[in-house]
Amino acid sequence: MVIVPPQLYTLFLLWFVLDVTSPKIICPENITTNTLLGKKYGHVVWIEPNATDNSGLQVTVWKIPVIENIPEFKFQIGRTPITYFAQDAYHNKAKCTFYVTVKDDEPPTIEDCVSPPTFLSSDPNGANVTWDAPNIYDNSQKT
Repeated sequence: MVIVPPQLYTLFLLWFVLDVTSPKIICPENITTNTLLGKKYGHVVWIEPNATDNSGLQVTVWKIPVIENIPEFKFQIGRTPITYFAQDAYHNKAKCTFYVTVKDDEPPTIEDCVSPPTFLSSDPNGANVTWDAPNIYDNSQKT
């Protein structure tokens, strides 16, 4: 019979502990902003979430899309999902998602809009009339 000292027995038990609990991660609230003046994108900032785990060990956190510099990132007009993932040392994973919405409230600009001169025609079939069309610009660059 082998007698195992209590210290080694405890160490043996700890070595075989299996963690099946996912880390905890909470995303920021959804964010809505407007485009920058004359641009087809907007900027936002948020506080990146912290992840915790019942093991007390470090949790790896990453996000998709990968954004290196959040304040300078150009979020395009529309809705962009941001998903954070957390993984603990036992490969348990958790995720959360929030959305960044960029609205285009800037009206288009119209340049060179001149009323065409008056044309009179005595031709019963009418006449072909031409003029220079105005130029229309929009920050979204959509037609």
